[in-house]
Amino acid sequence: MKHVIAAAAILTLAACAEPIEDRDEGEADLPPLPTAAELSAQRPTLVPGVIDEALRRDRNVMGELGCVFRRGNETLFAAAANSVSLEGAEGLVVLDGQPQEIQMDGSGGYNSLQAAASFTGDDGLTVEIEVSEAAEIRETPAPRTGPAPMEATMTIARGEQSVAIDGRYECGPQPDA
Repeated sequence: MKHVIAAAAILTLAACAEPIEDRDEGEADLPPLPTAAELSAQRPTLVPGVIDEALRRDRNVMGELGCVFRRGNETLFAAAANSVSLEGAEGLVVLDGQPQEIQMDGSGGYNSLQAAASFTGDDGLTVEIEVSEAAEIRETPAPRTGPAPMEATMTIARGEQSVAIDGRYECGPQPDA
């Protein structure tokens, strides 16, 4: 008889319990985890953007001398250093529509910058400029602003993502700020 009463009590409690599908919104289950496609859509994709003179002035990437990396007529990297300073240079790239300020690794001022350099920014951002062995691009007429442009590759990396872009590395006097 005790077993019958215990079973009846359990059945009575089960009948009174609120069904799972009739729960209030506040008691709803947690949202599903994002899919791999949704996660990759949320991550920045390291899409380089164009730097114009107004952005360079706004971010104070102007100095006596500097270098830019160009793909066609688009400036994708800019850095400036003073010839009398042996400290590193400051640079700028635009990634996923956002300007990113970067600092040259090491020292040496303009001389190191002109020889190509590595830069580091926030959140593990790295930018490396590598000048090719057949460096000088002969232009007719020769550029008035300084040494001839050089064939180069700019590699931008953050975390496990990276992108390499071929273009020209041009160094010399900077336009007035």
